[in-house]
Amino acid sequence: MPKPVVVKTKLADDVRRFSLESGDFPNLVGTLQKLYPNVNICMQYTDDEGDLVTITSSEEFNEALNIAARAEPRILRLNLVVVEPGQKPTIFSKPSEPALPTAAAPAISAPVVPRVASLDAIQEKIVEKLTELHTIPEPDTKIIPTTAAYSKEIAQRCALVSQELPRYTENLSNEIAAQCKRLCAELVNSHTSSLTKLVDETNTLSHDISSSCAATSSMTTESTRLSGTTTQETTSTVESAQLAAQMNLHAAQIEAKCKQLAADTNTACEDISHDIAKMIMNL
Repeated sequence: MPKPVVVKTKLADDVRRFSLESGDFPNLVGTLQKLYPNVNICMQYTDDEGDLVTITSSEEFNEALNIAARAEPRILRLNLVVVEPGQKPTIFSKPSEPALPTAAAPAISAPVVPRVASLDAIQEKIVEKLTELHTIPEPDTKIIPTTAAYSKEIAQRCALVSQELPRYTENLSNEIAAQCKRLCAELVNSHTSSLTKLVDETNTLSHDISSSCAATSSMTTESTRLSGTTTQETTSTVESAQLAAQMNLHAAQIEAKCKQLAADTNTACEDISHDIAKMIMNL
């Protein structure tokens, strides 16, 4: 007993799959007439060489079955195309009469399938469009001399730029070097003045500290003298307290000046660092 033949058909967006118990051409035609009544159909398949082959006879159908048997999976795939009468060979000699609906079995309308143009007509249009695309227009003789003149002028300007570019680059480098020297000189002068001022302030502060220390020493000596005096105890006590207060005041002044000197030194160092960073970035 022959094995059933699995057939898969596609008509536009409508895809059907069914099995034929008897793998003969009339059986396939009868099945398609039931699926698509009143429609002229051209039945085609893709062979082992990639060509689209039309089936209109039992011999062609048997060849399609042989090719499908060697495929994996073993399915006969048919592409159905709706055509106008006389354009391509179809599997129907004439449209069948529409079935009249009965009360017991109402008629089922076939799916609406859009009609497509003939493949030959489509191919002719594609060839025509390709011919138009590959047609090269004749050159305009009026534009060619103008284009040549523009090209010559552009070449001359490029040569001029190539000659002037080294000189311009050298001038720019010299100007950048001069600006760098000027910035360095200004930075050195500015920092030299700041450092000189800072040194002067440090010397002045050192002198003040020395004077304060000398005054403190004198006050200490005086305090010792007053402490050893036994005749004027009340007066010595008051003078000792005043000397102690003056010593504390001088000590506070010395501490404040030292703090101010440290703060000025840090500020000057930060300014120098910022100026050097700016100079490097401007380079």
